[in-house]
Amino acid sequence: MLDTLKEFSAQPLTFDINPDTMAVEISSENGKFNVVGQNGIDFPALPVIKKDKKFDFTINAEVMLAGITKTLFATADDELRPVMGGIFIEASPEKITFVASDAHKLVRYQRTDAKAEDNASFILSQETGIAAQNILPERRPFYC
Repeated sequence: MLDTLKEFSAQPLTFDINPDTMAVEISSENGKFNVVGQNGIDFPALPVIKKDKKFDFTINAEVMLAGITKTLFATADDELRPVMGGIFIEASPEKITFVASDAHKLVRYQRTDAKAEDNASFILSQETGIAAQNILPERRPFYC
């Protein structure tokens, strides 16, 4: 679906969905495209972050870019092991650690010049890491 949507230029798109047949018609000024959808009930609900588990921290864009650049090559493209398809980032009051592995390569990159107020960790997906590499050279702060 994403590959199809990339072919449309930056223009208004109209999605007509028939809930009985799950048919989806995507219309633009250049034409129409039809796909078959699936009922959302057949898929698990997305997890919700609990307010007491939420944690925010700011990291310097140069530190984030260095961590992504040094570890992204070791992420896996294996859909069966989604945890290996990203960069594990762990923030603590002492340091920030970036870890990636594809089961053949294992990379750990630590920075002691960047810290968080409390312990937190998350997995940055490979796709998000690639996108971040493109925007981080602009030296904007990166909010996690």
